[in-house]
Parts: sequence; structure tokens; C-alpha cells
Amino acid sequence: MDRSLDLLQHLFAEVMVPAHVADEVLRADDAVPGVTSLRAVFGAGLLTVVEVSDVVILRERSGVLDMGEAAALELTRQLRADIVLLDDRRARVEAERLGMPMTGTVGLLKQARDRGMIPSVMPALAELRRLGFWCSDALIERIQREERG
Repeated sequence: MDRSLDLLQHLFAEVMVPAHVADEVLRADDAVPGVTSLRAVFGAGLLTVVEVSDVVILRERSGVLDMGEAAALELTRQLRADIVLLDDRRARVEAERLGMPMTGTVGLLKQARDRGMIPSVMPALAELRRLGFWCSDALIERIQREERG
């Protein structure tokens, strides 16, 4: 199982995922970067899959999110979750508008580094970028400065 995904269970007591997101992962093409690791996490039972109410309403309201992102936001609202994990820019804008606390993959990696779970964010981030994960050059430079001290 991918080490980055394994960090989730060490950073959070419970990780809940909308059923829409689980379905997207399970139906995704094997060539999609990271999908094999995600399937392993679901298969190992490390994530709690939850049905979400009112996803259609949230999607209509936002008008720009796919069902997985809309479901993540709705689940966060429904459960009054502590935080939502989002990387999509439009979903992050909507979460901010709704006043939801959020983080992304880079934020999770930084938390893991700060708690001593990984020595550096940069190797994982470089691998994610190699696989097609987008993040700005400015963010990369900021993390490099942080890690240089």
C-alpha cells in the first residue's frame, strides 16, 4: 500500500469517504495514477464509506463541481466534520465559501512531516507531480525553503 495513503490512518482517528468517491475510485481505469493504491486502502477497510444526503442539491447550488467533490462537501456539512480533504481548486473555493475547514494532499504531507512521520514533503511531492498531480511552482519553492530551514 502507498505510504502516503497509509499516513491518513496515523493523522486522523477516522477517515470518512462519500460513497460517490468510493464508486469513482472503484470504476476508474487502472491507468489512472494512484488508483491501485486507493483501491488497496478501500479494500483494507482503512476508510469508512458513507452515503451522503442532498448531493444533488449541493451540485446544483455550486454548478461547477463533479459528484465526488460535491459529495465530499455535503458529507462534511452533514457530519460537521473537523476537516475536508480537497485538491480541486473549485471545490476548495466552494468549501471556503461555505466556511468549511480544509486541507489538501500537500497539507497532509506537511502535517506528516511536522509530526515526524516522514522526513520531507519533497520526495512524495516530486512523485505526485511525476504522476500528474498539479501544484504550483511557487508552492514547491515555499516547501523547499521550509525544508531548508
